[in-house]
Amino acid sequence: MSVRPLRATCVVGGVAAGLLGFVPAAAQAAPPPCPAGVDVVPAFTATDAQGAANGKRLTATHVIAVTAAFPEDGPISVDPTTLTWTGPRGVPVITARTRNADDVGVSDDNRGFVPAKAGPLAVRVSWSQSDGTRTGECTGSAGTTLAISAARPLRPRAPRSNSLAPMFRTDEYVWFTDVGVTSDRRPVAVRLRSVRGARLPGAGVPFRTFTIALRPTDAGWRGRGRTVFPFVQTFGDFEGAGVGFVNLLVGMRNRPSNPRFGYELQLVQAGRLLGRVRAAGQCTAFGCEFRPFSVRR
Repeated sequence: MSVRPLRATCVVGGVAAGLLGFVPAAAQAAPPPCPAGVDVVPAFTATDAQGAANGKRLTATHVIAVTAAFPEDGPISVDPTTLTWTGPRGVPVITARTRNADDVGVSDDNRGFVPAKAGPLAVRVSWSQSDGTRTGECTGSAGTTLAISAARPLRPRAPRSNSLAPMFRTDEYVWFTDVGVTSDRRPVAVRLRSVRGARLPGAGVPFRTFTIALRPTDAGWRGRGRTVFPFVQTFGDFEGAGVGFVNLLVGMRNRPSNPRFGYELQLVQAGRLLGRVRAAGQCTAFGCEFRPFSVRR
């Protein structure tokens, strides 16, 4: 999407040196501010690689790639290697050195920003350019404000048995959570805990956790997690690119030993409980029966 830039301004460099009255020999002062009428005004564009194909909507929790294009045929030249980007405090910045940056449209020529919530996102860039003379340089800057839309909260589907048995009697099932072009892309934590005996785990029983990444720039992208207890286990990953789904496979273990046990499985994103399965009962070589078997989503 094209974005109208704010009026270009100047960046004042060398403040500390001016106060102290000297510049250390090893330091190199930034070029002085550009005089009025000399600043080059870039054209800003912003894209959401995991969003809609038309790129018009920029969604919170997604990587928003911002580019500043400078006129190539103007009388003033800009050194593209000097671009310095800044965003709001606390908003992560994605560079070309970030893992899988090219998958979200980020290169040496731009930057990515990951806003956590909807609202205005103010971005600025500064650079070195000719000051209009034959050899002189100055520092200019410009900014833009992007409109960020709210991300859609994830909502798991109902779990589905891998056999003809009803859910409270199944020994294996899948649990899908759809991830669309406007979905919340923060990582999803898969938490599992289990106890012996046909009872539900108490509040003091610890969870074992793995995380599923929904953004290429997050740790664990394309990975598969696994948590195992003596009588229950779960596997999980994200299948897709721009869109897809979180895929969990939950299976009961060691059924021939006729175990009695209980377990709780949770999906959590940024502290919010997306869904939960709680079950207690017994499994045998011929199948399982859990009472209770409850699902919250």
